[in-house]
Amino acid sequence: MKHIAYNHKLKSQRGAAVFFFVLVMTIVGLTMALNAARFGLSDLEISYAREISDESRVLAEGCVENTLHRIRRDTNYGVGAGAIELSLSKGSCTIEVEDLGADRRSITAAALVNDYERIINILITLSGNIIIVDSWWEDWSS
Repeated sequence: MKHIAYNHKLKSQRGAAVFFFVLVMTIVGLTMALNAARFGLSDLEISYAREISDESRVLAEGCVENTLHRIRRDTNYGVGAGAIELSLSKGSCTIEVEDLGADRRSITAAALVNDYERIINILITLSGNIIIVDSWWEDWSS
């Protein structure tokens, strides 16, 4: 009789150990799955931010190129006009042209796509219908 009670107690302890092991493994598995999902979402957020940042850069570059073409046709384009607003399907762009004298211009194009802004500043020199880009620098924020 004592032998049967001992076997029952041993089986009960084994069952508890197996249950505890399964419980721990389930918690570990769930933790790993949640971490993987969290890192996956982080990757998606980074990819989205990079895509929107690239779109704002392309938009700002397009606004600068458009402004340079217009200045080539009319060297006084945008001078004294203040901020020139352009609304496009993917975002908006604000262009400012400042006359620095001696056939030099400062052009600032700020493109906004969602919450990402890309700003391009260039300094140019006009020589007839030739435009010389003296400097070009970019800034962005989100």
